[in-house]
Amino acid sequence: IYGELDVDSSGEISYGEWCNYIIASEMKAGTKLGKLMDKQRAIHTEEKSTSTQTYVKSVRKGIPKKIVKTFKPITVCGAYSTGNSVSQELMDFLRVFQPLAEKSLVGKKDRQRKFAYADQNHNGYASLAEIEVYIKYSLTSAFPKIKAKDLFLRFRKCFIKAFQRAKSLHDAEGDGQLNGTTCEEYVTFSEFRLFNAYLCIYAAMLDAFSQINATSDRIDFPEFMASYNHVRDYGFVAFSAMDHVKEATEIYGELDVDSSGEISYGEWCNYIIASEMKAGTKLGKLMDKQRAIHTEEKSTSTQTYVKSVRKGIPKKIVKTFKPITVCGAYSTGNSVSQELMDFLRVFQPLAEKSLVGKKDRQRKFAYADQNHNGY
Repeated sequence: IYGELDVDSSGEISYGEWCNYIIASEMKAGTKLGKLMDKQRAIHTEEKSTSTQTYVKSVRKGIPKKIVKTFKPITVCGAYSTGNSVSQELMDFLRVFQPLAEKSLVGKKDRQRKFAYADQNHNGYASLAEIEVYIKYSLTSAFPKIKAKDLFLRFRKCFIKAFQRAKSLHDAEGDGQLNGTTCEEYVTFSEFRLFNAYLCIYAAMLDAFSQINATSDRIDFPEFMASYNHVRDYGFVAFSAMDHVKEATEIYGELDVDSSGEISYGEWCNYIIASEMKAGTKLGKLMDKQRAIHTEEKSTSTQTYVKSVRKGIPKKIVKTFKPITVCGAYSTGNSVSQELMDFLRVFQPLAEKSLVGKKDRQRKFAYADQNHNGY
């Protein structure tokens, strides 16, 4: 194989020779990757509607409504799935943090790496300020600086909600109360997975809240009645049955706990959580503190985390990745680096034939094509 790779017989293999040999081998074997890399085949199978003319038209007149409002659902911990009414900003936010909420070797490794970034002094505890640094770092790693800042500010109100709920999971005294102990004032690694889950869920609640009132911290009755239809399809039991004005009026009365005539974000969240728990949904069980702590990863205690930081993550975790598949043609193997996996997570979604992928491509190409001429 080395002899075949060294096409110019120079005694060394260049990167160009390396790539050409791999592509030629795939094409010769007739694999999906070979067909994808075959220029003639690839151009004939490409999306017919994404010509330069179509792209320019979409930039000038706006993307069709059906593309804007149709997203492939994102599911958090098997408990919450986004509905069709969610915003593009929420979807972008969830794509960053949802993988960190999942119980998997890849998710656990990502959490160890990200928690180490938040926990600068490696003592096993993360404050709210440190958590905000972690969130900002994660967003800037995934998006351009301005986009990351916009997402950070848009969802910042939910950070403290997720932090408070996650840190209260550690109840060393077993009395169900916060007693001011160190563990109860910080998020530990054992709570970090659920923190990311809560971050996603509270972000969805805030996104729904903003659909009715995006300019202030409270929703009054006229605002709610004018826009309640916008939150029916958000994936929450609380609002799924608001088919008529009568139901919406009753729900508004239940939301306004303090009878102030306005609904706060806190009342909004509490009502959604209470409704899910009352209905016995998976989301309700996830938000139930007592159930959540008993189902958490047993091996991710603070002591285990500190040990992993000092001695390194076990080899089986480092080298085991959930494969990423590009266009159904190439799947990563077990020998790939973490850096490649991180790189592919950013660009692989843009390579897929789907409405979400197409919309993302239009948005990203518009960023590259500053003068909107299609080139």
